[in-house]
Amino acid sequence: MQELPPQSRISCRLEGHTLAITVPGPSVNAGGNWGIIAIFAFLAVSCTTQGLLTGERGWTVVGLVSALISGWQLYAMRGAAFHAAKAVKLEISPEFISLVTGPSNAPQRQRWAKADVADLRTETSADASSAELLLQLRNGQPAISLVSGSDPAELIWISEQIHRKWNLSVGQPSK
Repeated sequence: MQELPPQSRISCRLEGHTLAITVPGPSVNAGGNWGIIAIFAFLAVSCTTQGLLTGERGWTVVGLVSALISGWQLYAMRGAAFHAAKAVKLEISPEFISLVTGPSNAPQRQRWAKADVADLRTETSADASSAELLLQLRNGQPAISLVSGSDPAELIWISEQIHRKWNLSVGQPSK
């Protein structure tokens, strides 16, 4: 059995007869710098105040531009995290597999019966930098992506855990 890479952030726990595997979303830091934010925030306050006190529009314009730059940097650091992919949770019971996505206060859940699953496989990108865990149903629909963009070793490990939970040999389609 393959082991998780040491730097993996995947968590796995047993909840009764259900195996719960959580794959966190990617950490996001699109740029930004606290030093630049502090400098331009100071300039924004100072220049805007100077412009208001002296009545010169030039100072006010410089203050507003500084505020925009400060806000842009703040968004680059923290705003992108609001749009980042959230964690994916797989719940594998003896008879079902569930995919739980979305925010914790309003999760979206999809559930498939073990009897409806034809195959569960991992496909790796051409450059082997990322992989996708696919669920193929017996009804002939296109494969459903359960988890994508993760380390191939992590997804192979998840696939092995599901195969073990359902007593399937790895690579053997579900019956």
